[in-house]
Amino acid sequence: MRGAGNPLESNNWLTVAAFAALFGISERAARKALARAFEGKPWRGKALIVRKVPSRGGAAGWAFEVLANSEHGDAEGALPAVPVASPTTAVPPAPSSVAPPPAPQPSANCAGALRRYEIIRPVLRHPPGSAARGCATRAAARQAGVREQRTREWIAAYEAGGIIALKRRPREDRGRRRHTVSAAWDSWAADAQLSDATKARIAAELERHVRSLWAMTTELGARRIALLASDKLAELTEAAGFEGDARRLKTVCKLSLRFVRRNSRYRAVAIYDQDAKQWHDKHRPRIRRDREGQAPMATVYGDVHHQDVLLRRTDGSTFTAKLVCFLDPVTNRIFVHPVFLAKGEGVRQEHIIEAFIAMTQDPGWGMPQVLYLDNGKEYACLDRVADALQLVSQMRALDDDPGGAPAVLQRASPIVKAMPYNAPAKPIEPAFKVLERGFFSLLPGWIGGDRMAKKTANVGREPVPYQRDREAFLADVQKCIEAYHATPQTGERSGRTPNEAFNEAVDAGWQRMDIARGALLAAFGRVEVRTLRQGEFSYGGRRYTHEAIQALPAGTRLDLRIPPFGDLSEIPVMDARGGMLCMAAAIRRYGDLDTEGAREAGRRVARARAGVAKLRAETDPVDVLGAEARRAAREEPAAIPQSAGVIRLSDGMEAVGRALEGAPAARPAVDDEHEEISRERARALRASFLRKVRATG
Repeated sequence: MRGAGNPLESNNWLTVAAFAALFGISERAARKALARAFEGKPWRGKALIVRKVPSRGGAAGWAFEVLANSEHGDAEGALPAVPVASPTTAVPPAPSSVAPPPAPQPSANCAGALRRYEIIRPVLRHPPGSAARGCATRAAARQAGVREQRTREWIAAYEAGGIIALKRRPREDRGRRRHTVSAAWDSWAADAQLSDATKARIAAELERHVRSLWAMTTELGARRIALLASDKLAELTEAAGFEGDARRLKTVCKLSLRFVRRNSRYRAVAIYDQDAKQWHDKHRPRIRRDREGQAPMATVYGDVHHQDVLLRRTDGSTFTAKLVCFLDPVTNRIFVHPVFLAKGEGVRQEHIIEAFIAMTQDPGWGMPQVLYLDNGKEYACLDRVADALQLVSQMRALDDDPGGAPAVLQRASPIVKAMPYNAPAKPIEPAFKVLERGFFSLLPGWIGGDRMAKKTANVGREPVPYQRDREAFLADVQKCIEAYHATPQTGERSGRTPNEAFNEAVDAGWQRMDIARGALLAAFGRVEVRTLRQGEFSYGGRRYTHEAIQALPAGTRLDLRIPPFGDLSEIPVMDARGGMLCMAAAIRRYGDLDTEGAREAGRRVARARAGVAKLRAETDPVDVLGAEARRAAREEPAAIPQSAGVIRLSDGMEAVGRALEGAPAARPAVDDEHEEISRERARALRASFLRKVRATG
């Protein structure tokens, strides 16, 4: 911006060197700022009035000067307001005695120098030693309310060193402590004639106590810590020999907030020990990732977002949808899969699997190379596709180098789990914030992130849920995602939209990597073992069968591959080698008078018999008993050992034994006698029973 108006003296304009020294920047930075301002561009958010003047040392014989009333972005004040001069006005060079001193400290008071310059500016128009300058000096001092001698000192300083000489000199003791503890305590210590060693010991012990208080808890502020530390100082002071009442002790030992706050950095210990989330979010050092040159889907971040749009269930209760999301950080595209949960439910593995399969089957996405996932246990199911992801990386490497060998990944697994409480390490978290605040907030029923302060249409009323059906909600969510993909983004995107970044990669030759949906269903399916009974097996309260298993014997163990989600009307059955045996279907139930049930039973029996016949055709009759006899004959027979002696009992026992050995020959007669007696008794009982029956008949 160029000046225009009445002519001004040279004292109203600052050279590049003076401008640089005044604001504590290098001359190169000052020259660059004035050059940009000469073209109408702001400096620190403000406009400067800059002109070009002839100069021997400038570029092409020209140099920049800035008008002293130009505004700037410094917080300490603006340059003094003066009339604006014409850029064509001839301005004499600045006094030769003005040499740019070393750059001032950042704490230098630029505003004070500018105010003093404004006071003496009318005086500088008059020649030194003239009566007019003397009158102007007295008038300037009287108008500013300062002593005339002080005004003359400012004039002399400016003529000797320029505007930079009007700045206050920093204190020589700046940055050094002026008191051991405080002015009141130091005064008492001097009166009590405490030794320097004692004062240093008390100060060191007090300082350590203040640090310890900061490090113990995050809940205490500087005022509470000052009270506790003052009490500690009172104890130390009493031990050092204080004599006086409690009120005097309290006055002497009162600590300032400045004393306490200079040790506030030790609060980092309490934050680290007690607030892991705050430490990881705000204090944990981080690095910056450079994704320049990466292709889409090289690394995909997965996480669950709890949406802030209130929905209503069929039973009248309200809930919010959960969004299983995947982010491609190279293009910043995001894939969203909404999940509607019943009351008390949470996101489970089948929801994660369903969302991942949906992403891989989307024509704009496909299979990723590396998955960076949240640390939740619901993501453990994706470990089952680690081999498939590794294969994708190898195929990508072959595409880049068709004649090369398959690449070996540097990491052991293509699935990375995020550290707990490390949300800033996942770029999907900022994307959630942009989606929620910038796009989902446009949906009816949006309640904001604070559940305790829901967004409502009227104060004191409950928020109104989304009124349309589930299909309409899904369509509206998709509209929000499309709008997000079509919105320019800053940072790595450089003002491009996610769609533009993706299209650039596609135009450069990037292609998606596909995988069959059925293969993923099989990979994610869990193995269950069931036992076959009458050609059927049970799972989940239902019975299943198939022709391939109806001929198998009862008790056969079957390996089932249960799909992760969807309808279970059919279940894959694996054979002993891990291959596909059949797809067993749920058995239909028949009514008592349904003839189709009888026909189906007949067909099953026929298939079972046919299966048995097929198995029989692959066997031969075997004389198992003869095979056993031949096998036993080939074995060595058992040996008969010699007797080592005979054990004898008493004579009476041996006599009984000899009698028993001869008894079997006489036993048949005794048995026959008893049998005859039994038959006679049976005939007598039968005759008696018949007589009683006749008598009653």
